Amino acid sequence: MSALADYFFELADKTWAARGGDEVLLLRFCGETSDFVRLNNALVRQAGHVEQRYVTLTLIDKMRQISSQLALSTTLSEDLSALTGELLRLRDLLPQLPEDPLLNYNRTPSSTEEQAEDRLGEAPATLSQIIEAAAGRDFVGIFASGAIYNGFANSLGQRNWHESYTFNLDWSVFADARFPDRAIKGSYASDHFDQQKLAAQLAQADRGIELLRRDAKTVSPGSYRAYLAPPAMGELLTVLSWESFGLKAHRTKRTPLLRLASGECSLAPAISLRELGSGTMAPNFDASGFVRPASISLIAQGRYQSHLVSARSAQEFAEPANGANAEEVPLSLALSPGSLAESAILDRLERGIYIGNLWYLNFSDRASCRITGMTRFGTFWVEDGELVAPLATMRFDDSLYRMLGENLVALSETAELLADSESYGMRSLRTIETPGALLGAFELTL
Repeated sequence: MSALADYFFELADKTWAARGGDEVLLLRFCGETSDFVRLNNALVRQAGHVEQRYVTLTLIDKMRQISSQLALSTTLSEDLSALTGELLRLRDLLPQLPEDPLLNYNRTPSSTEEQAEDRLGEAPATLSQIIEAAAGRDFVGIFASGAIYNGFANSLGQRNWHESYTFNLDWSVFADARFPDRAIKGSYASDHFDQQKLAAQLAQADRGIELLRRDAKTVSPGSYRAYLAPPAMGELLTVLSWESFGLKAHRTKRTPLLRLASGECSLAPAISLRELGSGTMAPNFDASGFVRPASISLIAQGRYQSHLVSARSAQEFAEPANGANAEEVPLSLALSPGSLAESAILDRLERGIYIGNLWYLNFSDRASCRITGMTRFGTFWVEDGELVAPLATMRFDDSLYRMLGENLVALSETAELLADSESYGMRSLRTIETPGALLGAFELTL
């Protein structure tokens, strides 16, 4: 176990000494040591380094709870003094709060440890490889890399620690000054950097850039055969994650997958969707101490299987919690790949649209699981199995019941790991692993 984990658990053990009566204390740790670099024209334009450590102290007495977050100095005497002082303050406030009927936390200690090997290497060396691979291109991007820490401890004896080392390079290559709105977008996330993999992504982008310099093709609204590349599928699955799998959304009939869950309809047998609970960027435990299973089958062979259950929903609806976050949104979603070879994608598409990415997505009809949005970077018209021209921006509006149901032809054999590039407050832990999808019909509306 790392020195930081040892420090957190020592701090927790000393904090328990200030506990009184029947009080239960929970201590949640989160932190990171991250490098952030902004690149423009394949050169470093802005660089920064962030180190931050926080603990959230929760005081529980019978059916009341109160929480507070503090920044840590990682000096034991200072942090212990701050925590015990905060505990006294919370103890004075707690009797003024109403009882919480949905209060729920893991009362059966279940300790875990997941500590990944640090394979990242030094950030300057990785950046040198990125710059070398991207040289000669109008390359822009954001590189984030480093360690992310999560811990949990309670006064009942439970200890959990999760430590991951990952990077995410979110990049775009633009065509030229004549077409400032045309670009190929990509991303590369992993626990170790491979220059050859980035070079292969950029070589594929180069072929698209040549096409982006051609006159754009405009098509009429209608139904078209289409291939959705993994980033485009990632956008669809992100929207699908909103209230689709949570127990509360199902019990209150808010889920867009109500017809699927009721058995009224099904998706294609190729669709199997899981929430991964171990070996990912996200910790395998929640803020209440419930441990996430290694895998939760959400959809299996096109049929709905199970829900994500947060601690509060478990209490409200008398179901076992399975470590879901408070929003009951997937953190590590994985769509199983299919059998469509990468080399056969364009031949199988034959004539239609190759969609590299989508944006501005939202539900247009939740009851029908209908999503609308716009085509984005790297979208091309295909004729006779060849990319022939960039496609003018179009809006789509189609139901996932159709896209991943009757109109799904095949899923690609390779799934791509897509990491959320959000870093407000702290680097996001959310990932989606998805293949591309070949559709027999895709509805463009304008």
